[in-house]
Amino acid sequence: YKVTALTDARLPDGVATIGESSFQGCSGLSDLRLPNSVETIGANAFKDCTALARVENFLPGSLTAMDSTAWSGVKVSELKKAVWPAGLQDVPDEMFKGWEGFEEIEFREGLVSIGREAFSLCTGLKRFTNPFPSTLEKIGSAAFGFNGSEGQLTGCADFSRCGQLREIPDGCFWNCKHLEEVILPPCLTNVGQRGFYNLTVCTNIGVVAVTGRGLEFMRTADGYLAPYAFQGCKGVKRIDI
Repeated sequence: YKVTALTDARLPDGVATIGESSFQGCSGLSDLRLPNSVETIGANAFKDCTALARVENFLPGSLTAMDSTAWSGVKVSELKKAVWPAGLQDVPDEMFKGWEGFEEIEFREGLVSIGREAFSLCTGLKRFTNPFPSTLEKIGSAAFGFNGSEGQLTGCADFSRCGQLREIPDGCFWNCKHLEEVILPPCLTNVGQRGFYNLTVCTNIGVVAVTGRGLEFMRTADGYLAPYAFQGCKGVKRIDI
């Protein structure tokens, strides 16, 4: 059959590996079911499955390895929530970039890094289910940022348990105008350009009060606050430095 004719795929229990390019180019595939037994998803496994709307068990809890290109060119239109498996240490660059219907993400202990623009332009992303895990060490630039549009994130971005996170990178929460609070870890040394740019609703970043309008750039032996790090945070009354 032509790959374009495949509309539904339900993989049976027991499947442990989805090989390289297994469903690549199945442009008519709209409904997919992954079993809990899946441990590995190879390169380009679902690349250009542009019609995908429903994926049952999108990220199986058993998953320990997934190539960064596995979902290249795909936006699962009806996916509302994703739980990042404990066995996957890294969220690839641009993994969910532009997934407009995506509303909620839950991270589990074991996550080490969130890639560049991993959740950028997710216009429907509204909340983090729980605090970021203690294992998180690195966040890529513009991971949750919106350059030229506006994010819907609300509630709190809680990094209080992240004992190894040293930097909030450039554009990390750029234009997340509805985010209400950010709790930073005590080990943080660097905040990149526009890291918290235009958090217009946010009233608290950290726990220690800072006054004055000169907080635009500061560099020390230990770290830095880059230009415009907090520009546009009109409601912020407390910053921990």
